[in-house]
Amino acid sequence: GGGESGIIELGISKIAYLGQFGVIIFNFITGFVLALPYLGRDGRSAPRYLELMQRRFLRIVPTYLLSLLLFTVLNILIFRPPGYTSTLVRFLENAFFLQGLDPSTFMTNMAAYWYLTLLASFYLSFPLVLRLFRHLKPEAAGLMLCVVCWGALALLRVLSPDWEPLSGMLYFNLPARLPEFAIGMWLAAAWKADFASVRALPLDRSFSLFALVLISFALLGAPSAQKMAQPISLMYQVACSFTFFIALFLFPTAARLGKSSVIKNLSIASYGIYLAHQPLCTYAGFWLGSSLNKMTKAFIVMIMMAPAAYFLARGLELLSNHITNSVFRLSHASWETRK
Repeated sequence: GGGESGIIELGISKIAYLGQFGVIIFNFITGFVLALPYLGRDGRSAPRYLELMQRRFLRIVPTYLLSLLLFTVLNILIFRPPGYTSTLVRFLENAFFLQGLDPSTFMTNMAAYWYLTLLASFYLSFPLVLRLFRHLKPEAAGLMLCVVCWGALALLRVLSPDWEPLSGMLYFNLPARLPEFAIGMWLAAAWKADFASVRALPLDRSFSLFALVLISFALLGAPSAQKMAQPISLMYQVACSFTFFIALFLFPTAARLGKSSVIKNLSIASYGIYLAHQPLCTYAGFWLGSSLNKMTKAFIVMIMMAPAAYFLARGLELLSNHITNSVFRLSHASWETRK
């Protein structure tokens, strides 16, 4: 929260700050996973738009709405706000994936949910971007989206230098974050899965050259990183995140770890952990009060909330799956009765 003193506090603060790069890495992964069936070796035909939207939103919406309802009620009971109008407005904003467009939501204990606005934007735009990748070559589509999106941000910066009040929200949403998603899609097209078991780079030449440029930028730009302004700063963060991500992607040990039961269980719970961790941490911090040393309080919160977030995440997922399955069964039974 600022005002850190001592090597340990400063070190933890710096490590926590690096968490923002995880968002960029997840954008790579999202583009890669969504595009792999269509741009990868399987080469499936393009999905129907409504069918794809139904699958993707059913994956995230039930657990999300359940979490949103739970933590909204708990916020009212624990923090006892003087009025409920703002609470209702914020609930509706979140329910309709609009929170990433409202800066005030960043001051709540569900601020992390801003990412769902971006994720929903990725889902909605994916079929259109996939069509572009298939109409053009993947390298042409990937480069074009990077140049157009980042170039537009740079042009806006030059032509309208007084737009800073809006810059935060702009850089949290499309089109600023579309290049990260497109890089993941390009990787899906460039990856040669058969090469992963032999001593050869499992990426095609164009993507390898692109990767070399980003990695070089990450290394050579390090001395001046603190002085970079937007959008160069965003591009540099993408380059650094990509360097770390591609190293993991090509590292055989990462693939072996991905097969472990621990990683699988964490990955299954990861979405629920994302939804639960921030509200739980704020409740723990609130109950512990302000009398404890800041470092002591931080460690207690982390130790308490890590397992709590995991078990609550699994519970939310199981409950939302049960509710969803029950709704589908009732709908199917009603349809059969009408027939």
